[in-house]
Amino acid sequence: MRRGFLHFLTLAALIIPSFSCELACAQSDKEREQEAFRVGTHVFRRILHDHDITPVTGWEGLNDPEHTIVILHGRNHAFLETLPGGLRQFVERGGAVLLATDVATANQDVWSLTGFQVGDQHVRGWATNPGPQEKRRAPDQALFLKLPECVIPQPTETRDPPLFYKRALPGLPTKPLQVATNCPSFLYQAARDPLPRRIHVLARYPEGCWYGHYRYLREPNGEQPAFAVCTELRQGRMLLLADHSVFINEMMCQEKAGNLDFAYNVVQWLQGENGQRTKALFLEDGEIATQFDIPIKQIKIPLRELERRLVGQVEETLAEISDAHRRDNRLNDLFLDRMTDTVDPYTSSSSSNGFYQATAVMLALGLVGYGLTRLIRASHTFEPSLPPFWRAQSKVAPTPIVLEQRQEAMQRENNYVDVARPLAQEWFAQLPSAPKDPSAREPVVTMTSKSSTEQQLVRLAKQLWHLAYDARPPRVTRQRLEFLMARLPQLTRAVSQGKVRIEFGS
Repeated sequence: MRRGFLHFLTLAALIIPSFSCELACAQSDKEREQEAFRVGTHVFRRILHDHDITPVTGWEGLNDPEHTIVILHGRNHAFLETLPGGLRQFVERGGAVLLATDVATANQDVWSLTGFQVGDQHVRGWATNPGPQEKRRAPDQALFLKLPECVIPQPTETRDPPLFYKRALPGLPTKPLQVATNCPSFLYQAARDPLPRRIHVLARYPEGCWYGHYRYLREPNGEQPAFAVCTELRQGRMLLLADHSVFINEMMCQEKAGNLDFAYNVVQWLQGENGQRTKALFLEDGEIATQFDIPIKQIKIPLRELERRLVGQVEETLAEISDAHRRDNRLNDLFLDRMTDTVDPYTSSSSSNGFYQATAVMLALGLVGYGLTRLIRASHTFEPSLPPFWRAQSKVAPTPIVLEQRQEAMQRENNYVDVARPLAQEWFAQLPSAPKDPSAREPVVTMTSKSSTEQQLVRLAKQLWHLAYDARPPRVTRQRLEFLMARLPQLTRAVSQGKVRIEFGS
């Protein structure tokens, strides 16, 4: 028995480490898959698909720059040196380029197009190991979730294009986007010469950031280092960002960050005003991504939660409108601008004075019309002692004839006995068996069979006699008159066929 127990321990010693190893491998595979998705670009590529942009799978797709976008995302940008014809030639021929990386660049075309290169140090909200004298730091509102590695670049006043601003309703101020970075680098100006007018700095880092061994860095003009610049050259354009993590899934899915809106703005700008660029070569860390139609998982949101979110968005929009109006009278200015646009074609002024000119003309026309009305009324006076024409006319109008009065009375009282009584008397007078005075005695009405139709006809004949010869005939409504008119032919036919007999006593 002791030998069996030792054998069991030996088997357990062999099986348990093997099982633990397989479990650890499974967990590591799952973790690697989660990490790959976290730093992946599935959301960004899905936005490209939603804009009807198809992937380019090879170099041959770059032969049509006017309809092509090149996206260089990640730390491997060796493609800059191998691009056929060079980056600048691709842009000059109408292509669009997005270069997003936190790794230093030293490419001549990048410098000649944008005037900047990507630096070799990461940017933080404060020093890595701050000493007693290192008290400078970026404000908390410039750090996403107050993390020093997630600095939020500050948009500049350059809003052409407004990539770092959230789209707003017409006439309302645009709101800066909170674009969250993750261990970004910075852009430095490659030359001290002034930038050409075609180059625009879109965003800079806030005051107090730490730039590695450069410590607290500033540009030669005293401004903070740039995060994003763009340029437009001939028919092409290029956007340079000092961080690629703004487009990874982890940052795009942050509800409080504006990375998703920023990505939409970037794609629309790269695609062009007319959406002419419909293809994209997407290089992610040097590898060509060929799938843009990333499947979307539908998430069911409870109705109450959806209502809460919608109400929150509406309240936020109304608050922005109210703040803008309180700050600079925005609603009144918007109304004035719209009115000015309406009246400008009819005035000689192209400024807001056109509205006031049109208002003055309308007031003048109104005064002229009012004066003419008073003048016309003053030239035609009325005699107050004379009655109105309609009242005087009613006194001399001819009296309606008796027949019309009788018809109006029947319609008003809904009693057509004056029409039905002569009709019934005429019907009895035309019977072959009728005496000279049918009213002398009520006739005896019989039938040859006991069908319901003949019974109804017998009752109708008796009712007709009372209607024709009673001293006080019954009331006959319009509906009753129409019924009698419809049944009299049937009663006449039954009498002629002998089915209904009407006998007057002697």
